[in-house]
Amino acid sequence: MRASRTPPDGYVQAGSVTLRGNRRLLLWMNVTSVPGLIIAGYGFAALASVIRPELFDDFISWLSTSWSSSAPASMTFIVALFGLLLMPFVVLVLHEAVHGLAFWLYTGTRPEFGYRGWYAYAAAPGWYLGRNQYLVVGLAPLVGISVTAIVLVPALPAPLAIVVLFGAALNAASATGDLYLCARIITTPAAAVIEDRHDGITWLVPVAVASRIPVRRVDRKPERTSRRKSL
Repeated sequence: MRASRTPPDGYVQAGSVTLRGNRRLLLWMNVTSVPGLIIAGYGFAALASVIRPELFDDFISWLSTSWSSSAPASMTFIVALFGLLLMPFVVLVLHEAVHGLAFWLYTGTRPEFGYRGWYAYAAAPGWYLGRNQYLVVGLAPLVGISVTAIVLVPALPAPLAIVVLFGAALNAASATGDLYLCARIITTPAAAVIEDRHDGITWLVPVAVASRIPVRRVDRKPERTSRRKSL
């Protein structure tokens, strides 16, 4: 199906995930990114060792001679150092830019970008995407940046290749929120449509199947009373 400004006829809201004000979920996403960085770093290092077996030996050799009288080596060291320092910001911008590009390819309109302290976002409020379209948008930065990094590793000087691998690991670790949202969406019916707002997502399904979907009461902190808001 094509992305649309209005949901299909006969659709009703079946669930949502709200990020804004949901400190428990945001804390979980940020905390899990730490082991995610370790796992991703190990995975990219192992893959790079297969693609370019001499990479880490070349890097160690370069590191040991980078402060010699060789001006090109010193300049490469400075570039690599600045690359490492700037990489978290570069990854943040690239990650959301890829989300935004995917939104634009489906909607033909400029998405919204922002930063709310706990998370950055690219969103297309007012647009309803099919389930598979949303999964593409959600996974595009993880897949696209990871593949690009692996392709670049054999072609770059060893220090710059290490910087790129570090960026790829950071990007993978920062995708914990994307993976969580995609895990929620992949369990919805194939006919579901999703709206991605700056503070979360909402999904709608045909009314004929809505009654067969169990209501999940998670992702929100409990009210002061005994009631909980359903997603």
